[in-house]
Amino acid sequence: MNKLQLLLDSIAYEPSKASTKFPSLLKEIYALIELIKLCPDVQSASIYFTLLEKIQSVLARITFRDGIVLDQELRKIVRDCDRLDDKDVRNFLFDEIRKGTYDLTQDTFLWYT
Repeated sequence: MNKLQLLLDSIAYEPSKASTKFPSLLKEIYALIELIKLCPDVQSASIYFTLLEKIQSVLARITFRDGIVLDQELRKIVRDCDRLDDKDVRNFLFDEIRKGTYDLTQDTFLWYT
C-alpha cells in the first residue's frame, strides 16, 4: 500500500484527527498537480486524476458526514474534483494545470476562474 493510500485510510478511519494530516495531504496533492503538469496529454495524466478523485471522495465524506472543516485548498479540491469522471471537467482541469493557471489558494469555482 502506498503512502497516499495509507494517509487517506487514516483520515477516513479517524476523521476527528484528520486536520493533523492535512499538511501531508496537501503535499501529496501538490505533488500530483506537478506530475500532471509533466504529462503530454490528459490520457497520460489519468492515473493522477484517479488519485485526485480518491482524495476528493475522502475529503467530501469527512466534510459532509463528520462536519470536519477544511482549509481553502482542500475545499477547492472537494469542489473542483467532484466531477473528474466527466471528460469535459477532466480536460478543462488538465488544461488549467498545464497552463499553470490552476491555483488551490483561489476561492473561485473551476469553471469561473
